[in-house]
Amino acid sequence: MMESFDNEGTRDPRSDAILAPDAATSSASLDTADLHAQVGDYGSALQIYEALRRATGPELGLVRRIAYCQERLGRYRQALETLEPMLQALPDVSDLSTDERRERVRARLVLGKSYLETGSLPRASAEVSQIKSRGRDSVFRIPRINNRLADTSSNIR
Repeated sequence: MMESFDNEGTRDPRSDAILAPDAATSSASLDTADLHAQVGDYGSALQIYEALRRATGPELGLVRRIAYCQERLGRYRQALETLEPMLQALPDVSDLSTDERRERVRARLVLGKSYLETGSLPRASAEVSQIKSRGRDSVFRIPRINNRLADTSSNIR
């Protein structure tokens, strides 16, 4: 699935309708994008995720998926620019559900990997520390996080 452009190089807004026509089909579009990401077609997945974000608004799981694809495509600074504001805006709430905690940890893994790849080792280390400290208090733990920081491929869903 490709975005369409008019003759002047402007993105055709109808491409959003093709990729994410309404809320009823957004789940199917998300599943399709997840499949693209799972097989390594990060460019196609990124297009679908971005269309979903335009259609439905920002949500941590979706923004994290966008940043994940950017990270896998080597666009580390773009991944940081996508994910940092979202994570900074989230309240620090201790009574999150397991799914919400898991999503935040996955987002911080992508953020940490992107910091690592851009040479910001102190910030990457800070993300690892934050993940580890949150893991002690939650039901979601990540074993051997230091060894797995560079491997975000298991964190699509």
